[in-house]
Amino acid sequence: MPGGGSIGYELFDRSDPANPFPGFKAPAGAPAILVNNPTSSPRRLVGVGGSVLFVNNQVIYDWDVKRPVPTVEASFQPPLSYFAVAVLTLDHLCCVGNHFAIRLGGVEGLTLNPPITEPFPELEALLTEPLLANALLGGSTVQVARNRFAENVLATTLSMISGADLMNMTSGNQGTHPMFAYQWWVGPNFEPPEFFMSTNNVGLFVKHGVDFANFKVLLRNQAKAFFQLLRQPT
Repeated sequence: MPGGGSIGYELFDRSDPANPFPGFKAPAGAPAILVNNPTSSPRRLVGVGGSVLFVNNQVIYDWDVKRPVPTVEASFQPPLSYFAVAVLTLDHLCCVGNHFAIRLGGVEGLTLNPPITEPFPELEALLTEPLLANALLGGSTVQVARNRFAENVLATTLSMISGADLMNMTSGNQGTHPMFAYQWWVGPNFEPPEFFMSTNNVGLFVKHGVDFANFKVLLRNQAKAFFQLLRQPT
C-alpha cells in the first residue's frame, strides 16, 4: 500500500459517492467518512502515508509548573492543559506497548481543573485535577493495546481517552486512573461490538464519589470536539 495510508483505499470508485461500495454492505456512517474528502480538508494531505505507528516508546513528561503572577485580576483561572500527550491522525493509529508517564509538580495550591463540567454542575466539586487525561489518542481507525499510563494520583482525572470514526479496539491497557474509549460516528451509549472493543483496561485508582459511567457519557461530545479540530479547513 503506497505510503502506508489506510483510509480511502477501501473505495471502489471515488467518482460515485452515492454508491461507493457497490455490492457490499457497509456500517452506517462509514461511506460518509470514507467518501467525504473536500478540497480544503487536511484529509487530502494525510490520506496517503497518514497512518501512525506508535509502538514501544517511553514518553516521560516531567513538568514543574511555574506560572507568572497575573498583572490584572482575571475573572477565572485558565486551565493548565487538557492532556500531557496527544497522538491524532485522520488515518489509522496503532498505539501499542508504550509507557506514558507524567511527573507533575507545582500545582498543589492551584484549582485548575479543565472546564469540562458545564452544563453539569454536579461534577464541578469532584473534578478538580489540573489535567483531564494523560493521553488523547485518536484516528479514523484505532488500535490501543498493552500500554502503561502512569501519573500522579492528583494530576489527572483519567489516564487515557481513545476515539475513532470507524473502528476502535482499546484493550489490555494499564493506568493509574480509569480510561475511556469512544466510537464517534454512532450515537451516545451505542458502540456496535463488531466495530468497537474496550476490554481489560485496568485503572489502579478510582476517585470516590464519581460515577465514571455517567461521566463517560457527559464527556463524549467534548472529547469528540478535540478530534474534530483536525477536520477544520486549512
